[in-house]
Amino acid sequence: DGETHQGLYDMGVLLSVPNVHVYAPATGGELKAMLQHMQNYDEATIAVRFPKAAAERSSLDKLPDVSSKKPEILGRGRDLAIVAVGVAREIAVELEKEIRNRLGILSTVVGVRWVRPMDEKAFQDALAECDAFICIEDSYINSSASLYLRGRLPAELSARHLKTFAFACESIPHGTRPEIMAEYGLCVEAITEYLEEHPQFRGKLHSSLAGSSEI
Repeated sequence: DGETHQGLYDMGVLLSVPNVHVYAPATGGELKAMLQHMQNYDEATIAVRFPKAAAERSSLDKLPDVSSKKPEILGRGRDLAIVAVGVAREIAVELEKEIRNRLGILSTVVGVRWVRPMDEKAFQDALAECDAFICIEDSYINSSASLYLRGRLPAELSARHLKTFAFACESIPHGTRPEIMAEYGLCVEAITEYLEEHPQFRGKLHSSLAGSSEI
């Protein structure tokens, strides 16, 4: 929205307020479903993030169930968990395919919609199945759901975190969404390059996974 109208503070602000429930839809269908669901939601005050991204019209026809607090788990790779908040799921799914085919890294996409409350056991169980994890989110890195979620992990799991791909804490210049995302490294190409150079995956050809990670 330009340097004077940033919409990237929302997660940090909302998560600093006690008892506010926060939902970050990954698709237009999930957004529509949540707007309907929240009409009768009486557990707490609820905030729903409106992603600045295009929605496929077909996703609005059959609405998903948005009541479950569990993260969405896609794939069975044990090398890496890709934690994707809201609309970052699209990047994560493309990334899973790219790093599997190009680098031999088998990964699991952990899609986070309900940021708070969340089924934390299901989230931690998903991360525990993988050797490491990264986070992808279109928020400021120091004001993000990823930072909040990492702070609630046991030390052993938190230590598996490699990097969070989010916006630097600076005024973001005006531009199209793809341009801005690419400039700040929130794209498949930039994340793949990072993983390719990371010591944990450099030269990797095989994985210890029993079974396929393919989504």
